[in-house]
Amino acid sequence: MNKKNNQYCDYIRDSVKLYKEMKKENGSSIYTEDVMKFEEKFKNYELSFLNDNCPNKPVLKKLGEYKIYEDYNRRENIDDNCSYCDDLFMLKKYYLGINELCKMFARNLYEIKDKNDRKDRCEYLYYWIYDKIWKIFSNHSGFIRDNDAVVKLHNAGYNISSKIRMHDSYIHWNPENNFGEWKEEKYLHDFFKNSKYINCDESFDKEQCDNYFKYVFFIKGLYKRHIKSCCNYTDQYIFVEH
Repeated sequence: MNKKNNQYCDYIRDSVKLYKEMKKENGSSIYTEDVMKFEEKFKNYELSFLNDNCPNKPVLKKLGEYKIYEDYNRRENIDDNCSYCDDLFMLKKYYLGINELCKMFARNLYEIKDKNDRKDRCEYLYYWIYDKIWKIFSNHSGFIRDNDAVVKLHNAGYNISSKIRMHDSYIHWNPENNFGEWKEEKYLHDFFKNSKYINCDESFDKEQCDNYFKYVFFIKGLYKRHIKSCCNYTDQYIFVEH
């Protein structure tokens, strides 16, 4: 990322921070018009934008277990005749990549069924599919239950896990969740699974440590917002322990 892009990301971050402060003070109605304009412009996508395009996100890509996602993204060994994905074939003209995503999902389920760390890998698969679905569907219906393609994708995963007897590891999706909640849940999961790899000893340069600090500060805000619901989640969510 070049210097210009860094400056751009810093500007967006500062704008989001200012918006949140204005939102907090909005009881006085002084900032009502400005807040409404900002919300209309950015809606709920600032977290996705900042984490997918700005310096915070790459810090995880070099860390331990996060590399599991790279394995799930492989294009090899996909069954083009996967019958579990037949219901999604006709939808590929409306949702680019949905049919291929289903086949990758199927391959990943089959590949992890005999792994010793199957539970951990299933958690990562759960959030991997979150991320892929977000990129395809975030501009469509806000809730999972309202999107036929997402439901069909879920059904394909459920049918495969039933076939290979992975009921103990396959995590069911909550249809009442919206796409923004999914994304934030993934951010929290990835942080807690990889936090043990984050450090700033003498082997790290200042820029890397600054990125870690910004990333942890970002996660802290998310955690504070979700802490009540985190405490009520079952053990399928890794951050229940934190």
